[in-house]
Amino acid sequence: MPRVPLGFRRAITDPFSAEDQALLLTITHPDLDAPVYLSTDPTDRLSVDPPSYGTVSGDITYLYVQMTAVLPDDNPKTPRRTSLEFGNVDASYVALARSFLTPARVDMALVFVSDPNAVMKRFARMWLTRASGTDTTIAFDIGRFRADNIPAGRRITVQECPGLRGSSSS
Repeated sequence: MPRVPLGFRRAITDPFSAEDQALLLTITHPDLDAPVYLSTDPTDRLSVDPPSYGTVSGDITYLYVQMTAVLPDDNPKTPRRTSLEFGNVDASYVALARSFLTPARVDMALVFVSDPNAVMKRFARMWLTRASGTDTTIAFDIGRFRADNIPAGRRITVQECPGLRGSSSS
C-alpha cells in the first residue's frame, strides 16, 4: 500500500492549510448507462449555460456537487466505512439510488486542487450499503462489506450449515 506523504496528512487535518483538497467519487452499477463521476470542489468552470463546475483529473471530468464526507480511517482492525451526504439534489435521485437491487460500487480518491492528477489517497472497492434522503438531500452509507452476499430470509441452521455440528467427546 502506498504511503501518504506527510504534507498531505497535515493539509487534510489542518483547518488553516493553504492547500485545498477534493474528494473524487466514481460510482458504478450495472443498471447505470455510464459511471457517475462527482467532485467536492468546483475547480474548473465546465460550461457557461447552464453553469456547471467540476474537477478534471486525468481524462475524466468529475462534476461538482455539494457534498459532505466522513473519510474512512486507516485502522486495519475495523472495516472501512464512510458516509456521504449530497445537498441540493432532486428527490428522484433518492428513488433511483434506492431502486438498485444490488449495491453500487464506489471508488474514492483524495487529491489536491492544485494538482488533481496526483492521487494522494485512494479508497477503492467500496460498496453502497444504504441510501436515504429527503426532498433535497441524499445520504449514502458506504463500506467494504457487500450486503448482497447474505441470502435473504434464510436462517443459519445445522441443515443449512452442516459445519455447525460440533463433535462431542463426552
